[in-house]
Amino acid sequence: HGDYRLLLPDDEQVFAYVTDLKRHPDWADKKFDITVDGEPVREGTTFKTVSHYLGHETCNGKVLELQAPRSFVYDCDTSTSGHYVWRMQLTPSGTGTRLDHSFERVPRHHGCHLSQEHLTLLRFFLAG
Repeated sequence: HGDYRLLLPDDEQVFAYVTDLKRHPDWADKKFDITVDGEPVREGTTFKTVSHYLGHETCNGKVLELQAPRSFVYDCDTSTSGHYVWRMQLTPSGTGTRLDHSFERVPRHHGCHLSQEHLTLLRFFLAG
């Protein structure tokens, strides 16, 4: 979780930088490789990262919200450390742009998946 202020005069320039997924390794706290499925990045774009920081971790990600030039939200389900939603909110601030950058951990659901046949049997038994 962090709060950063970039002193760039153009909100759109800051937004273009933070939404360029291929540039995330340039400023991330740990180095990783990234593959983005499709350009330009938009809501629904998926990506995968591979990090070699203190071991090996992969992330399957998806852009959840992209509202230029104010909001960028993406989901990242990692192989080891959990499932996270990252948010970047941009607001004008004086002669620059303020970037509020935060994340939250999302609980993983470990339920079972039932086939249509299983649901039919369940309905039969519950109906008596």
